[in-house]
Order: sequence, then structure tokens, then C-alpha cells
Amino acid sequence: MLLVAAVAVAITAFKRDVGLSRAPSLLGDSGLLDDARPGHPGDLVITGMRGTAPDDALLQRIRSGEVAGVLLMGGNIRSRAQVKQLTSTLQAAAEASGTGLPLLIAVDQEGGLVRRFKWLPPVASARTMASWSNARIRRTGRATAVALRAVGVNVNLAPVADVPTTSANFLTTRAFSFNRTRVAVACLLYTSPSPRDGLL
Repeated sequence: MLLVAAVAVAITAFKRDVGLSRAPSLLGDSGLLDDARPGHPGDLVITGMRGTAPDDALLQRIRSGEVAGVLLMGGNIRSRAQVKQLTSTLQAAAEASGTGLPLLIAVDQEGGLVRRFKWLPPVASARTMASWSNARIRRTGRATAVALRAVGVNVNLAPVADVPTTSANFLTTRAFSFNRTRVAVACLLYTSPSPRDGLL
């Protein structure tokens, strides 16, 4: 249910940003969103892919409106030029679908231990960034948004907004802090440039 809600929010934001007045139905008859494609299962699907280029089966699913987004992992990423070609090919398939929506192309670019793009920011972990000034956190968030959009990524599944309660938590340095207020502030600072830069 959380994934459904996240996709709903992401696509609604894209509809707003590209000037479309109606959002696709992602939650059936809940009334939360307007109905452009009532109950279409493709509105709920974010999939992975194998290799460094999409195969014909994935492209056909996107053209048919059966996929709302693609999650890129480390095995899909080799170079800047390769990723730009990959994301362009995916978006061309989405444009051919006739849904009027760009494809969501997502990645985990948190910094620290989790960086799918080793050559893009942020380098520091969230825990390290939490010790920085607010201005530096904001600058880093903006730099990350600009860098991801330059290679065709429009969704970053970061930063982590969890608040661990113990140092034994598996998130370790992936979380900003053990203090919920600092986590909230750091997340807001880090993500505040994203709408302006086209990144969700």
C-alpha cells in the first residue's frame, strides 16, 4: 500500500509539472485521484530490468502502458553515456504509449554505502551530511538532483527518512540521525530543490 501511495504521489506531481490537468487512477474508486485510466494495473507497476539496455519485451510493456516506472540498479549502470541512452530509450517508449505521462526512472542515490552512480553526488553518507550546515545539505541535494536529471533519472529513492533507535539498526549511516527533528530538517533541506530541478 505504501508503494501504491508513493507511485500515486509521484505521477500526480509529474502531471502537475507537465501541465496536465488530470491524474491517472492509482487507487481505484478511492476518490484520492481523478480517473484518467480507471483501475489500470499498469499505473501500479515499477519494475527492474536486466543488463544495460532494455529488451524488446520491456519496451513493449511500456508502450502498452503496462509499466509506470523502471528502477535502475548497479548492474544497469556502466557509464554516463550508456545511462543517458538507456533512459532516452525508455522515455521514447513511454511517449509512444499515449498515456501522456513520462516514465518514472528511479534509483537509490543516497550517498555513503548506497550509491548506484559511483561518479555522481553525494559521496558522503546521510549520517555525515547531518553534521553539515543546513546550507551545505541543501547545496548537496540540489547538486544530486541536477546530476541525476542530466542522465535521465527523475526519481531518487533518497534520502532515508527513518529514525533508528539504536546503533545496531541495519540502516547505520544511511539515516541522518537518531534525533527525529534533525532527520526531518535534513530531509526537507536535502529534497527542497528537487521539484525545481525535475526530480522526485
